[in-house]
Amino acid sequence: MSDTLQLFREKFNAFLIHLFVSVLILFIVFLIVYFVLYPYPLLTATGGKEILLIMVMIDIVLGPLLTFIVYRKYKKTLKFDLAIIGLIQLIALIYGLYSMVFAKPCWIVFNQNKFELIQCSQIVGDTGKSDYQLALFERPIFRAVMLSQDPKLKSEQVFDEVLSGISLAQRPENYVDLSKVTEKIQEQAQSVMLLKQYNNAKQVDSILSKYPQATSFVPLKANAVDMTVLINKDKGEVVKIVDLRPWK
Repeated sequence: MSDTLQLFREKFNAFLIHLFVSVLILFIVFLIVYFVLYPYPLLTATGGKEILLIMVMIDIVLGPLLTFIVYRKYKKTLKFDLAIIGLIQLIALIYGLYSMVFAKPCWIVFNQNKFELIQCSQIVGDTGKSDYQLALFERPIFRAVMLSQDPKLKSEQVFDEVLSGISLAQRPENYVDLSKVTEKIQEQAQSVMLLKQYNNAKQVDSILSKYPQATSFVPLKANAVDMTVLINKDKGEVVKIVDLRPWK
């Protein structure tokens, strides 16, 4: 009985050490994800929570659990077994980070009457000619988009949007600074009171109380969950992206 109890204690200690290291590494990853790659609430908007959940299951649950199962202090293959477990976790971590970086929001682009959340994987065209290259670990940047001044390119872009579903907002070569469309944003901005038609009224009031300078909003179209961009209509400036539905 004492040998069994001793073995359990050794296994449990190994489990705790592995769990602590895994949690520490994932905590650093989470900081990068939440504060750089996917500032709130863009993780929800892009549907990236599923990838994070897989990383948690493998690195925090599966890894330490496998260590608990295989650990025996004097086992000849212990180092090899732990190395294999660590390798599995490392591969899962690298794959998860790669997937999240590749799908991160690169730009938030004003297009006609709404903002569009453009992920790195959605970019179309020769981005090498763009003045707005993004580093892998840079926060999303606000831009506006305009049709090309070249008649031929303009026609192609219109046809691509209508026939192929390729939004103009997916073409970085057509981006302009947001300040160039201030008047357009002011024209398209809607009253924040409309948000109560699509969300819980108390939730809307609670969020708006944090941003008294926000007097209107513009919808943000995303691939998973659409969000709301709060606007100061007098200045035509972005105040904050919030987790509220902009339409039904």
